[in-house]
Amino acid sequence: MGQSAEALEDKTLLTVYTVNTTLDQPANNSGVTDGLVSLREAINAANSNAAFGDAPAGSGGAIDVINFAGSMSGMVITLGGADLDITDDLTINGPGANLLTINGNNATRHFEILGSGVDVILSGLTLTGGNDTSSNGGGSIRNTGTSIVLVGMNFEGNRSSSFGGAIDDDANGVGSMLFVTTTFSNNISAVAGGAIDVASPAQFINSTISGNSAINGGGGIGISTGGEVTLVNSTVVLNRSNSNGSSKAGDGGGINAVGNQLIELRNTIVAGNIEGTGTTPDDIEGSVFIGSQNNLIGDANTAGGLSEGGFQNNIVGVNGSGTRDINTVLNTTLQNNGGTVPTHSLLETSIAVNAGNNSLARDQNSAFLTSDGRGAPFKRFGAGTGNADTTVDIGAFELQPLFEVNTLIDETNNNNTFSLREAIAAANAQNIGANIGGSTDEIQFEESLKGGSIILNGTQLPIISGKTSIQGPGASLLTISGNNQSRIIETAASSTVNLSGLTLTQGNDTTNGGGAINHQGALLVVSNSVITGNRTTGAGGGIDADYGVQNLVVENTTITNNFAGSSGGGIDVQGTAVIINSTIAGNSSNAQGGGISIVNIGDILTVTNSTIVGNVAGANQITDSAPGGVEEFGSTTVLNNTIVAGNFSGLQR
Repeated sequence: MGQSAEALEDKTLLTVYTVNTTLDQPANNSGVTDGLVSLREAINAANSNAAFGDAPAGSGGAIDVINFAGSMSGMVITLGGADLDITDDLTINGPGANLLTINGNNATRHFEILGSGVDVILSGLTLTGGNDTSSNGGGSIRNTGTSIVLVGMNFEGNRSSSFGGAIDDDANGVGSMLFVTTTFSNNISAVAGGAIDVASPAQFINSTISGNSAINGGGGIGISTGGEVTLVNSTVVLNRSNSNGSSKAGDGGGINAVGNQLIELRNTIVAGNIEGTGTTPDDIEGSVFIGSQNNLIGDANTAGGLSEGGFQNNIVGVNGSGTRDINTVLNTTLQNNGGTVPTHSLLETSIAVNAGNNSLARDQNSAFLTSDGRGAPFKRFGAGTGNADTTVDIGAFELQPLFEVNTLIDETNNNNTFSLREAIAAANAQNIGANIGGSTDEIQFEESLKGGSIILNGTQLPIISGKTSIQGPGASLLTISGNNQSRIIETAASSTVNLSGLTLTQGNDTTNGGGAINHQGALLVVSNSVITGNRTTGAGGGIDADYGVQNLVVENTTITNNFAGSSGGGIDVQGTAVIINSTIAGNSSNAQGGGISIVNIGDILTVTNSTIVGNVAGANQITDSAPGGVEEFGSTTVLNNTIVAGNFSGLQR
């Protein structure tokens, strides 16, 4: 019988390293065996394809991978005075730019990528304190390789005595660079390219370049011979060229192109950039590709040849002339708005909102962008994204009309899951309508969370500001527990908050009242919910609205078995309260109002189609004869079709 043979594919297995120490060892490249794998050891082993210290040999012909142990989260690797050279194909996966930092300690750049044909991918790291004092450039990274891809990176506070405050590209037209959801801020170049100097094709997607400076041209981006730049849904703002005021070549506060190097912009903001030591606007020096569409250029006189309107639909200056105030476009504070890298949030009234072109919002593979500069789960809204009823925003940041919680875990690690704590923080940062009377941030929950419980980690959720609506799937379907360690929800002054479809339980306040909810805002509406088993040493075992003239509406809600060390076992309110189709039962307080306390002159409580039963005031005091159901003193209570019965004071039990 004949034997058939099938050729086997020749596969070279890559080596995967796990860095488990912040020590930069061996800094002298000697290789020491101590049971720990440092980043330097892993890179050296991957370069040489030979064991180095505790790192095994790399794999020739394969792209080796460096990961980081979970114990490295929140840590800083401080380099010992020498940079990390990469001479072979390599991928380094950080846990997130907000979770791991590499600090050059102002003594060295971080990485130098050497040799043609070397391809490198870096993700999920913050690189700071890089300092190149040579003439080669690149305060954080010098690239002479073929290809570099950076995803979710944060370059902050690096400097170079030559080109490229953060990155200097010396691939001279033979390489390429790709930047995705990456932020450059406060980097300084003594020559050109405050953030980056480009000498090869470079593409920026969902990226932010802010607050960088160069003594010569290109406070944000410098484009040298061989370079070309394409920016897609990115933000280039508040950068400065000619930063010491002495350069004759100090043009292009945002972007500077030498000669005829290509600049192409799509759905991108370039605004608020400066030339010199004063306030002279200077966004772009060089010619922008005439087909660049749906961009916002702040200064009409330095717009790279772009003009207002037309088929390109660009926004240039104010109606095509002058300079647009950057403060009307975005929040000029670069901050954590959710995700792993800092961003500039758009104002709700910004002209950049819904002003992009959906067909241009595409990644390097021409796929539609599904997230903004913060990464998942912050969605892009427009055709191809599953949200085709809206138009994509211009810039790296997309205003979120809806935040969807997709995990029960109470976390803040800004990974691809989105917790309730993260959703509230993101809504606060976006701050739609907080001070300008705008629309409401909506927080909802993924279908898969039904039937689950969110157990807080020992601290209350972020104080809710602005206009926010948290819409649960139903009180029987989702519970938020304070785990008897903290209050659950607090609202800020002037906020308007709607809570629905939730059970709030085991809140425990020992500060200023409100076992489950402390309301200090303008309006709180609680509907279709259950507030049960919460306690406070102050007032309002369930809800405390006792800090001025607040409005409280409770509808189709059960408030039961809550306890207050002071007044209002169920609810303590100062201001106007309306209760509709609700049950206040089995609550207790040490002082007045086992069910509800409303005692200020002029306060009004209206209760309709509700039941207030089985509440106890003076629960631990046999001499207290305060009303167990509703305590009013100088206030007005109006009851409509409501039962108030079977409530007790301490003397009556």
